[in-house]
Order: sequence, then structure tokens, then C-alpha cells
Amino acid sequence: MDGDVVSALVIVRPAAGGTLQDEAITATNVEALQPHEEELSRARAFFENAGFSVTAAVGPSFAITASADLFEQVFGARPDPELDLNRLPEQIRGVVDAVTLSRPPDFGPTNP
Repeated sequence: MDGDVVSALVIVRPAAGGTLQDEAITATNVEALQPHEEELSRARAFFENAGFSVTAAVGPSFAITASADLFEQVFGARPDPELDLNRLPEQIRGVVDAVTLSRPPDFGPTNP
């Protein structure tokens, strides 16, 4: 595995339960879909302690960045558009809704 740097978005479950995948976020429901601050902090701390660079939270999400090798070590697979959460500790799986990678654009130097 190479040492390419990878970034992903971690989405934390809403405090009200369910997942953000259950409904669209609108101005009407945005507050209800926010996570508990403690759970957001716990998820951020887990990834930071695992060796990821972690950004400040924006709403229910934050970004993580690390080598592809670290992603493989933590998630048990090479980085993919949506990472499998089953390798995460149970207390983190319970608060994290998804970890997703951005797909590269369909244009530019890597995709003529």
C-alpha cells in the first residue's frame, strides 16, 4: 500500500436518533439533525488518537486526513467512496453515521 494522503468526511448521527440518510436536511429540520456535542467530541477524539488529522466540526460532520495506509489499518480496507464502519470500536460505530470520501472530478489532469 502506498503512502498517499487521503481525506474523508465523518458524519455523526443526529441526537434525535436515526441517520442523516433518512431525510434531506432543510432549514426547518437542521437543528433537530445535529448530534450530541459529547458524541461529536468522542468521535473526533477517536480519530485524532488513531493518528488522523482532524478538522473542527461543521454541523454534524468533520474531516479526517491521513495516509492510505492508516485508513487501511483502521477500516480494514483500502480507502473507498464509503468506508465500512464494522472495524471501528462499538462505542464509535454507535455515533458515526458514515465516513465518505469525495470522488475525484470527472475533469482535470487525472481524468482528461
